Amino acid sequence: MNIGLCGFGAIGKQRLQALERLKREGNPIDEIYVYDPCIKKPLNSEYTLWCKSLEKMEDKNIDLAIIATPHDAAVALAEQILGWGCKVLIEKPFGRSYEEAEYLYNLSSVNQLFIGFNYRFFDGIEQLLEDTNNGMFGKLININMILGHGGSPGDEKTWKLNPEMGGGGVFADLGVHLLDLLQQVSITIYPLSGKSWRGLWNTGIDEEVHLLLTNKDDTIINIQTSIVRWLNTFRIEINGTEGYGVVEGRGKNYRNQTYIRGKKWGWLESGKSQKESEELVLTTDCSNSFYKELDSILFGTKHYAFPCSDMEALSVMALYEKCKEVIH
Repeated sequence: MNIGLCGFGAIGKQRLQALERLKREGNPIDEIYVYDPCIKKPLNSEYTLWCKSLEKMEDKNIDLAIIATPHDAAVALAEQILGWGCKVLIEKPFGRSYEEAEYLYNLSSVNQLFIGFNYRFFDGIEQLLEDTNNGMFGKLININMILGHGGSPGDEKTWKLNPEMGGGGVFADLGVHLLDLLQQVSITIYPLSGKSWRGLWNTGIDEEVHLLLTNKDDTIINIQTSIVRWLNTFRIEINGTEGYGVVEGRGKNYRNQTYIRGKKWGWLESGKSQKESEELVLTTDCSNSFYKELDSILFGTKHYAFPCSDMEALSVMALYEKCKEVIH
């Protein structure tokens, strides 16, 4: 099979690394083609060929096209590439609004369009979701989720902080990851209230958002997303009547990811402090999430996580729009 990669920024490079690993391992990938009109210098890789135009890529009989571009360009690219009849993976979010997501959903065929929610494939997240859905923690009391970073000087000039190019700001770019993970635990989520802050970059987008939600079981859900969090932070806590699980970190400058489980009154059974009674389930550098996601899409390899379908992503965008209504 032939793979096309549209966009060669930070995420595009990580996607290419995953594809090259799959090819090196002997999977049936014939050629990998890359197209990015903003990059003039061809790649120096034994596994990858450069396309000078999207039309040149279309001629290569692409089996899977990966769209890793700024959000404003992704929709038009997906519209065109879906017409090729190949499978398409578009990086999150699924459009900048529910309307854009619904438009692409209606253009796609069954099992043709996937959305890149690679957090599903973090080893710690997979195990946390499996434990939660298997009832290990009992009835859920609360879920707390934090995802934030501080960016770099000059970010205000980039597409991510541009309201038109990037969309709705931090919650559109980062928050949808957390909404997707929430829907792996509970399908029906109700946003209750939210507060945004936008006073540093001053480009018109939300820079920090705190959101309170619940579900049909009255679980208390707290979400925080930020691009003004100077210590890069990723933390998910799920607390229930029988115990809890905590995932922290997501690799690189967020530090390695750990997954820790604890039992209700673990100190009583162990004779140690509650902290000492906890179990470190795993530690990971999170370097294989793109690999696992693409392995599942291309070759059907089974993991606890499944690739995000267009229908699931459309549901995430519907929840995103409901969240926007309560954020002030």
